[in-house]
Amino acid sequence: KEEELFSVTLQKFADAGGDKVPGPASLRSLLSVRFAKQTLSQLKGQNDTACQLMELVVKVLFLEEILLRQIPLDKRAFATLPADDWELFRDHISGALEKFFDAMSVDLGKLHKGELPKVQFDSCDLFDGRLYRHIFRAAVAEGLSSGEVSAAYFGLQKWLLDELSFMWKEAGSKSSFFPIKMKALQSFPGIKPPDLPPQAVPRQKPELQEMDSELLQMLFKDQKFSTIKIGKSNYDIEENMLWDRYQWKEGGYIDPVRYEEEMEMNEGEKR
Repeated sequence: KEEELFSVTLQKFADAGGDKVPGPASLRSLLSVRFAKQTLSQLKGQNDTACQLMELVVKVLFLEEILLRQIPLDKRAFATLPADDWELFRDHISGALEKFFDAMSVDLGKLHKGELPKVQFDSCDLFDGRLYRHIFRAAVAEGLSSGEVSAAYFGLQKWLLDELSFMWKEAGSKSSFFPIKMKALQSFPGIKPPDLPPQAVPRQKPELQEMDSELLQMLFKDQKFSTIKIGKSNYDIEENMLWDRYQWKEGGYIDPVRYEEEMEMNEGEKR
């Protein structure tokens, strides 16, 4: 069955990767490799422009995969260009990524229906569009000036380059991952990336009014609130509000038996 075959493929991929493919990243890496293999198989007969553009799409996908392993989610909350602001990305790259999502959906469906492999993997955080666009823009900007993107541009350590090489080989390519060739793309319509948006200004800590509460002081005695700023209260808390304003009787007692025995007054008694 296809479901069983995908589970076996995932386990074999994890075994072959060894320390080059961490267990939690094995599913995401395999999804990227399968899409890249499918894309590279379509390059035969294409011109240099189409080949370099399709290779750029999958190579950036691999770079995103490598960085997803190292950069936690909160550190990826940075300002980058929206997809609709770049003609190349909006008209061409978004369509290629839609095919990746479709292929991913099919593979995840097989995994859901089939028997799970032994390798422990993460099935969340499978793609980060913000990170992908940022890497894609950086690669294009560098490629336009020099005609290619070298490994030195990204400054990756050797063990990360080994992980990239393994995935690229698993995708069926016989060439090296770097350099990313872009000579034929320099005159492609809409290739020039727009400027990045300004860096977002960090938000100030919210200021909350201090509450005079013995219960809260007891509960949060040793708690330090580093994400908020506590200011002085701008209003006076009325003491004994229930007794003074609403005339409640302190220490009052309600007899439940007498309450149940009490009969409601009729209309005549109410007059």
